[in-house]
Amino acid sequence: RGMREEAVMLRTRLRALAEAERYLERQHEAGAVLPEIYKRLREEMLARRRQLEETGRRLSIDAGAILDEERRELERQLAMVEKETVRQAYAHGILDDRLLRRLVREIDDRILSLGEEAS
Repeated sequence: RGMREEAVMLRTRLRALAEAERYLERQHEAGAVLPEIYKRLREEMLARRRQLEETGRRLSIDAGAILDEERRELERQLAMVEKETVRQAYAHGILDDRLLRRLVREIDDRILSLGEEAS
């Protein structure tokens, strides 16, 4: 496998682990997990994160570049949520055609700039 594939796999593993960590935190905050179980699972997740980060260093994968790519991807997803909300406002008659086009164009410009930032 090439370095690009390794980087994608590592990024995906880190993203999945981060989502699992957030889920565990929500369960802990809701009181749905016994403290000793929470502590053990949290320690295991931290150990996995350290191992994945070490793998990234060993493969000479730039963690900063991975974080930048993650940020850009999240910003793209958030922009798509904004765009859908604008379209819903138009569908409900809150916006006219002109305002819809203007807002969608602004959001599309942001999405395009994220792609250019990656280059």
